[in-house]
Amino acid sequence: MHDRGEIPRGYSDWRPHPPPRRQGMSTGAKIAIGCGVVVLLIIIAGAALFFYVQRVIERESGGEEAHLAATETYERLAAEHPFTPPTGNTVSVEQVETFFAVTEEVWSEAGVWAAEVNQALSTARDQDDLGALVDAFRAMPKLMRMRLLLAESLDRHDMSSEEFAWIGDTLLEAYRALDGGPVGAIVPETNLELARAYRERLAGFVGGEGLVGKDWILLMAGAAVERPDIRDFLDE
Repeated sequence: MHDRGEIPRGYSDWRPHPPPRRQGMSTGAKIAIGCGVVVLLIIIAGAALFFYVQRVIERESGGEEAHLAATETYERLAAEHPFTPPTGNTVSVEQVETFFAVTEEVWSEAGVWAAEVNQALSTARDQDDLGALVDAFRAMPKLMRMRLLLAESLDRHDMSSEEFAWIGDTLLEAYRALDGGPVGAIVPETNLELARAYRERLAGFVGGEGLVGKDWILLMAGAAVERPDIRDFLDE
């Protein structure tokens, strides 16, 4: 027998085993978590940017309530002044005068926004200026206010958007026919005479390629009842 304090022979090198180490995350796992955090941050930032841009567009385009009110105006005018193209598809002088009165009222304000957009677009195109392109897209939502101005003007002149759009399309078809341009049908002589008489004013509806002109007023009339998306016009 051994004394209690004596280490048995053969056990002089005995040491207690340390507890097993806890295994940490692998490098791959750490990278995966890091990437996940980055992706999450990108998603959050993207969502914040989306809602910010949406609010800016809503504010600059005139606001949802104003466009809903404009829709009601267009619908009321369509009910109060129903329109069917006349036999022979001829435009009257009275219709032409009303058409130009409406477009001038709208353009007196909308032309300022259009000039701002066109200037930025021209600078971006001629100088490859990305900042100017950003400025152009920032100003684009203001053009949606044309729809509001058009509703107000048509209401003052007791004309539906359907009649307004028809007058504009018919006159421009006659205007193109004056120079031998492509037309969809035979243009009545009466319309050709009106196009000659108003040639200079109709030229304002044929803007430069990629620029905003008075033809946008007709685009707004064509989408009068349902509020259009700005992207619809960018694709034109």
